[in-house]
Amino acid sequence: MQLTCPACAAAYNVPDAMIGEGRQMRCARCGHQWFATPSQGTSEPSEAPPAPPAPPPAEPEPAPTTVLAPEPEPEPEPEAPAEPELTSPPPRSIGLWLAWAASLALVVGAAGALWQFQAAVTAVWPPFGRLAAWFGG
Repeated sequence: MQLTCPACAAAYNVPDAMIGEGRQMRCARCGHQWFATPSQGTSEPSEAPPAPPAPPPAEPEPAPTTVLAPEPEPEPEPEAPAEPELTSPPPRSIGLWLAWAASLALVVGAAGALWQFQAAVTAVWPPFGRLAAWFGG
């Protein structure tokens, strides 16, 4: 169903099920409120919208019941942080030392090979000649 705001003529597509017997609508553009009924549909809205249906008779309110909430539990006091034990650091494994030594030997060996074969490397990659000259080669 297409509804049109009586104040600013903004048009809205609204599902029929949403309107039902009638529903209070508010324009998103201008904020005007009106009561829309299924009979309005795409027709021009009337100047005087029909009165909203009377609300059902209100039932008497039941007597309020008093519910006692349990007292909140006191929050536990934060514990003092434990003092760290002064111990020696764990011994490093021999495998870690061997890995470092092997890495260092690989880097030194690669640098030595580049120095030894600098003429051959420069023939393959000419910018290496400038690097070797910078280190005195």
